[in-house]
Parts: sequence; structure tokens; C-alpha cells
Amino acid sequence: MAEVDPTDNSVSNNFGMINRNQLNPDFNTVLTRWTNTLGHVLTPKEKRFLYLAYKIIVLSGRPFTSNEFAPEIKGGYVRLILNNLRPIVKIINKSHRCFYSLDGLYTDQSLTRWYTNVPESSMIFGTLDQLLSLVNHRPAMMHDIRIKTKVSGLHEALTRSGHKPLPDNQHIIIKLKNNPYVEPLIEPTLTITKKNTLEFAIGCTHNPIFYAPIGFAKIFDILGQLKMILRLRSHSNFQIEPVGNMNLRYFHFNRDSLQYSFPPGVTLDIVYRHTHIYHKRLKNSKSIIRAEKVLEQNNTTSEELFTTRFQKASEMFD
Repeated sequence: MAEVDPTDNSVSNNFGMINRNQLNPDFNTVLTRWTNTLGHVLTPKEKRFLYLAYKIIVLSGRPFTSNEFAPEIKGGYVRLILNNLRPIVKIINKSHRCFYSLDGLYTDQSLTRWYTNVPESSMIFGTLDQLLSLVNHRPAMMHDIRIKTKVSGLHEALTRSGHKPLPDNQHIIIKLKNNPYVEPLIEPTLTITKKNTLEFAIGCTHNPIFYAPIGFAKIFDILGQLKMILRLRSHSNFQIEPVGNMNLRYFHFNRDSLQYSFPPGVTLDIVYRHTHIYHKRLKNSKSIIRAEKVLEQNNTTSEELFTTRFQKASEMFD
């Protein structure tokens, strides 16, 4: 099986590697076909629903249920959309949990049988492919972000303002958990060195940020908040690089499943080809499956927006 990757549609079966995209048309092609079949212009909600459903089928090779689109599309809307799209919606398994596919798309029959026959409470015992099917179609996100930049005069100004450097390396560490001037559920730690560097460690494991333009806009906003706090604490107008020129050193890239109820006493924590797949309980007590990997690089925050990885991951937000 290929390494888990946000843009990797390869999956394994008993015969080796297959690629879902070799079995299914691309989204724009099949969307045109569906629109012609329906005979009406799709609403934004309908188009979004079709895109998410397409991702589930193509990336996971299995049918979908009506409860896989929350909180983005609520259950009542999903049922209305399913009714409006009846000419292109296929019922795969009709039971207390109804499973659907879309006209013209391939689903793996053995995986479909497994997925529709196994109770939700027992799905954790599935194969790795089946577990990953719960996260592969979810939006790409990031947390535990490290951003480094150059500054001038900040270390001296903070020292004059009463911040005590560490005795061993003279670094000044500022932790801003639960700071009223910072975005909620964001836990930043700032490290200022005598060598005129500043590192922002943005902890947000319980509230990951979208790996998409909207997410980077949020990061830029957070960095602006942190710069303001440093100016207030240092009582100085220190020099610092523009946000777009700052170095995005690394971050944890993740996809989270929808809420998933694990059987009592069951947990999940495995590493497969550099990808960590585990059971995560968020602060709101929501239980999920998370697949994540650490991405290290040397791009500026602006350059990251033009990488192939970012462009592919952002397609879900088009």
C-alpha cells in the first residue's frame, strides 16, 4: 500500500496497486455529465455535496451515507439534496443505514460489502485501507506549526522590559496559552534568541487550521496578533520581516474523520510509512480518527501557497 498522502489516490488490493482515478472520470467531466442528466443548474450546496461524495467514492472506493457530510452540510439538507439528485443517485444498500453511490462511478464491491455489513461500533477492527477510508476524503488541515523569522532589537527590548533570558542559551521564551489577544484554542509559544531570530510555535492540535487559502489567512492573522503582543511587551517598535517572507519550517499535516464512536476499551495508534494514524479525543469530547504526518521544508509562508501539494489539497475548497 502506498504511503498515506493527501493527494495520493492509490490503494492496495490482493493484486497490488490500483488507482481510483484510473477507474473513474475526473470530477469536472462527471459533473458535466450529471448536470446534463439532471437538466438543471446545480446549486452551490448541490455542487459541494457532489464533490464531497465524489471524493469519498474515488478515494475510498466505497459508497457513502447521509451522515458523512456534517457539520458542513447538515442531515436535513443532505436528504433534500439526495431527493433533488435522484436521477444520478444510486442506492447501494437499503437498511437503517442507507448507502449511496453516484451514477458512473466505480466502487469496490468487496469493500462495499464489508462496509455495509459491519456495525458502526465494530468498524475499528477493519483493515488499514478501511480505516483510512474514514479520513481520506476529509479536508486537509495542519497543526503544531513552526514559523521562523528574523528580527532586530527585540531580544534587547524584552530584556529591558523585564523578561529574563534562560541562563544556558539566553533564549527568551514567552508562552501565550489562553491569552485574550490570541485566537481561541490557539496555544502559541514564542522563542526569541540573541542571534536576532524569532520562532512562532502555534499549537492547535484540538483546533487544526485548514490547509487552504482560508487557513493561511487565519495564520497570517494570528501572526499579526502575536506581533502586536510582542510590541506591547517589549515597549519597542522592533524590526521584523513581512509575514509572507517568514519561513514555514514544519507543521503536522492531518486529516480528521467525522465523529467516530470507538467500542469500550478499544484504541488506535499505529505508524505506517511516516504517517501516524490514531484515536484523538478533542477538548469538546468529540472522538475522531486522525491521520497525520510531519512535513519539514524551507518555504516561506507565501511560497507554500504555490506548491503542488497545496494546490492539490486546496481543490476541495474550490
